[in-house]
Amino acid sequence: MTQVVVDAETAERLKAANGEVEICDSKGVHLGRFRSVEIARRYAEAATAFTDEELDRAEGDRRNDLTTEELIRKLESGDV
Repeated sequence: MTQVVVDAETAERLKAANGEVEICDSKGVHLGRFRSVEIARRYAEAATAFTDEELDRAEGDRRNDLTTEELIRKLESGDV
């Protein structure tokens, strides 16, 4: 992995960020995204929260599928 060293001001701004930060050059061209160590850890945990078998089983179970309209009605009715 390539390492980029930032100045102290930029480092403080990145440390203070809540969530992802879009990194752009001086012309506004998108260069990439920055995630804090904590956010990156959470993403890694979420990626391994379920096994492939569990995901396949959940994807195959369509008994509780709702359209967006049906879900909105259910939420509005309080029947959750």
